[in-house]
Amino acid sequence: MEPQENIIGVYKITNVKSGRYYIGYSMHIVRRFYVHKSKLRGNCHDNIFLQRAYNLDGEDSFIFEIIHKCNTEKEATDKVFIEDILDDVQNYKGFRKEIIEDYILSIIYGDREPTQRELSKRYNVSQTQISRILL
Repeated sequence: MEPQENIIGVYKITNVKSGRYYIGYSMHIVRRFYVHKSKLRGNCHDNIFLQRAYNLDGEDSFIFEIIHKCNTEKEATDKVFIEDILDDVQNYKGFRKEIIEDYILSIIYGDREPTQRELSKRYNVSQTQISRILL
């Protein structure tokens, strides 16, 4: 058996029947996928909602995917934080996910917070739209 690559990052487990998903991060995603699958198959997963969906829809209804490869655990936890924020605001009319993600990443990794004018020019939208998105 070949050694598996150690992948740090953010992953997503999607129920293709319902469209609902679980987002997590790990310092070793391949191993984490194995643990998730083993617990789901054994009917003892820590996330009761994921377990119930798995029991109802079956193993073939779930996709395990890596959504962000990261260099550090800090970067991975930041990405999960961003995904959680994006999930919370996705239902707003006119929502542009890339603007929010860019804004948050700029705050986390940048030297300063980008201005609404800079974001407006970068994404070719009005400053009013930016202010509505960033509330």
